[in-house]
Amino acid sequence: MAIWTPTANMRKRDAKLPIRMAGPHPRHERPSSIGKSASSGCIRMFNEHIFELFAEVPVGTRVVVR
Repeated sequence: MAIWTPTANMRKRDAKLPIRMAGPHPRHERPSSIGKSASSGCIRMFNEHIFELFAEVPVGTRVVVR
């Protein structure tokens, strides 16, 4: 299982976030932020790219971003 570490800026905005947590998991997302320009160090993708990845690879596949 992967471990997700919220960035310092994320923890500054939401002090309730733990230092580390299991991830990824849909409940860790903030749905209201999806599609906005707030990335907090995460990569952003176009929806078209997400749809293509979802159609081409099994859920849980490791993706390396260069």
